[in-house]
Amino acid sequence: MEVYYALAECKKQGDPNLYLHMKGLKELPAEIFELTHLQFLQLSNNKLSDLPEQLALLTDLTGFNVKQNKLSSAPSSAFLKVSR
Repeated sequence: MEVYYALAECKKQGDPNLYLHMKGLKELPAEIFELTHLQFLQLSNNKLSDLPEQLALLTDLTGFNVKQNKLSSAPSSAFLKVSR
């Protein structure tokens, strides 16, 4: 529930940063991909095993943190976008 509150507030306020670290996430909520204004996404210390291609929908994203997850792979499009 806390995650969905953070998503709703980020959307309502237009905050360019979203902090979802230490939330026990196993996958990203679909609502994240509606936040095309995001510039930074904090996802560290969760249980994510992969990152979806939909990250490319976050066209303003310039940085994200996924340390301390269980990632086995990530879409190259996500890293190419952020490294510009």
